[in-house]
Amino acid sequence: MEYVFTPGTELPTLPIELGYRSLNIPYVMQFLEKRKSALADHNLLQMIDNAGRTKNVSPYLLIAITGQEQSFVPRNNNHASEIIRNPWNVFGCWCKGKGAGISTGEAAQIAANTIIKLSQDLPAGRNPIQWLSAKDNPRGYYAADNGWWIGVSKYFKLLVAGSG
Repeated sequence: MEYVFTPGTELPTLPIELGYRSLNIPYVMQFLEKRKSALADHNLLQMIDNAGRTKNVSPYLLIAITGQEQSFVPRNNNHASEIIRNPWNVFGCWCKGKGAGISTGEAAQIAANTIIKLSQDLPAGRNPIQWLSAKDNPRGYYAADNGWWIGVSKYFKLLVAGSG
């Protein structure tokens, strides 16, 4: 398994396929516009890319997670303006507690930190996205839904394949 390293550390942070790769904002905008997503906003995508770059996490993975968690935040959702601030459901939910009082940029950073934490101890032969929500992951899991990783993987592949 090949890993991406975080500057200033000697420990691997992520499997290389989940590491930072510059976000093709025009492509992702088009992808999200087709889905009538409130995330189809240059400033929001720049925040997501910045979080990915800062944490060395793929912004495509961050966006894929919003697809699974919030169907990419449809514009016609009555709560889209609130969900958009935390489409990763960090702190449990966009709708309550700490999760309701943060910005998109903060939520993206927290989601990236969570991905880094949960990516550690990846057993040989395990799918790195599945490991993020595996119940046997000693560091916890991203989502309780056993099928979470399947949707995230599908969106991640679509986003990366079309990004050029």
